[in-house]
Amino acid sequence: MRKRYPCTREGCPGTLTAQMHAHGRVHCSPLCELVSSELDKIEGWSKSATDEGVSRELTNAWAQLVTTSDALSEYREAYKSVVRATNDTVRRERRMPQQIH
Repeated sequence: MRKRYPCTREGCPGTLTAQMHAHGRVHCSPLCELVSSELDKIEGWSKSATDEGVSRELTNAWAQLVTTSDALSEYREAYKSVVRATNDTVRRERRMPQQIH
């Protein structure tokens, strides 16, 4: 089996190929990269926010992003299941003798 590297977005079940990793990628998909970047941005703003109203809005934005991140993790898990099932089907079909109609 080929070497796979974990996506760095917290909670992501996705992996990177050795080639992706060698090119400096740390996320398994552009969506993971976007969500991770947004979480980092909101976290940075939260650390410097002094206004209570802004802090409340940042907390709301953070909660929405965490929900998005969790949904993306669920999607990535479902995607992996589809890929596994497809690969299993292809392997089975290759092993079966061709039927003549």
